[in-house]
Amino acid sequence: MAENIYLSQLIKVRGRFHRSVQIKSDWAEKKSLNEYILTPTAQNLAIQISEGAISSQGPKAWSIIGPYGTGKSAFSLFLVDLFCTETPLHPEGKILRERILENHKPFIPILISGHRTKLNKELLKGLADGLSLIDSNISNKAALLSDQNIISDRDIIDLFGVANNVAKTADFGGLLIIIDEFGKFLEFAAQNPEEEDVFTLQHLAELAERSNPPIVLVTVLHTAFSEYLHSLDRSQQLEWQKVQGRFTNSPFLEPHEQLIQLVGTAIDSNFSAEVQGENQRRINHVLSDASLSETKKRLHLEGLLSRCVPLDPITTLVLPSLFRSKLTQNERSLFAFLTSREPFGFQDFLARSEIIGSFVPFYRLDSLYDYVINSLGSSVFIGDRSHRWAGIESALQRIPTDWPPLTISIVKAIGLIGLYGPQIGLSPSTSTLYLIFHNVEAVDEALLYLIKASIVIFRKHENAYGLWEG
Repeated sequence: MAENIYLSQLIKVRGRFHRSVQIKSDWAEKKSLNEYILTPTAQNLAIQISEGAISSQGPKAWSIIGPYGTGKSAFSLFLVDLFCTETPLHPEGKILRERILENHKPFIPILISGHRTKLNKELLKGLADGLSLIDSNISNKAALLSDQNIISDRDIIDLFGVANNVAKTADFGGLLIIIDEFGKFLEFAAQNPEEEDVFTLQHLAELAERSNPPIVLVTVLHTAFSEYLHSLDRSQQLEWQKVQGRFTNSPFLEPHEQLIQLVGTAIDSNFSAEVQGENQRRINHVLSDASLSETKKRLHLEGLLSRCVPLDPITTLVLPSLFRSKLTQNERSLFAFLTSREPFGFQDFLARSEIIGSFVPFYRLDSLYDYVINSLGSSVFIGDRSHRWAGIESALQRIPTDWPPLTISIVKAIGLIGLYGPQIGLSPSTSTLYLIFHNVEAVDEALLYLIKASIVIFRKHENAYGLWEG
């Protein structure tokens, strides 16, 4: 008798940065860099920053702006590896260094993690830490200055200028200053306008733009400067807007396809050629279906869905929209779903799912629904889409006890596609449900039952099903 083979024996998920990155401590310990997945968006930004650094006229002050959990801090760690080592630990970092920075010495990292305090002091502490093993005199000056109650803006800028000259003398390529969680400093400035550091940051950005060797200044925050500063008066807000104007603003949010690519890169499978062939046949069947015609116009899916097996293709398509919603924290929550062992999650599915011959069971939308309800609990019923989630739960509770197979699963699938499908041109049509559940008779039986029970309605003008809200 053949031994049972579970998916967990053949599939591993690369860890990446599903946890929160602490840039200073993680760089000191060189944590997880080899598991960082460099997406095209991140790669293009790394190239822009690198080319700006080595060009005399290129931008050297950057603001990386993106929602919580999109991997900004992890990308910042990649930048440190790229700029501050002769041989980066990350393989993509090695390629970019050889391509762009090959003739440039490593930079000195000045790493600052934001919290609600004065930016001036933290800039000096970061400088003291960064120079501690290179020039103890400058390091000690920065540390002593950070302890003073009143710190001159000019003293800080002069000290950074001296530090950059030291970098050149010590055969370094320049300074890389990264201020992670910069928004927390802005929040402090908004609450304490009399202690604001507005001119320090402006002058530091100006120093970076004219620096030789280059000073690269990167701030990392969740939204534009102005969004943190509503409590300031108009003139103060204008001052901060002038500061932001000194920076090249770079939005950091992966397109839908790149999030799917990220998932596919994270899932490391070891299927036989026979199993891979069967997987591809099933994916091709889905892609050839007319119900995905609009989705294929909006997304370039060639080669993406097969890499995400054993995620069902429709589940894969819905994941980015779900994990970009206000319920979750973008990529961080997406990777938590892939790596955690919570009930109904991906790892739980791998541990209890067996391969039958060459047939791989797929993780479907009904399981994803159960995972979200189990992991997020009552928070799904708070916010702008709370009534939609409540509608799904209400529909499930109204199902009588004599329901046929797939009834509950279909309600969950209709609910999730109704919530997160429109962004990608996907609707809960009969054909879409056939693609998910692979059993025409069972799907038809369940749909007929749900319509008769006034739980589901068919909207002819949309050629799709919806949950009855009457």
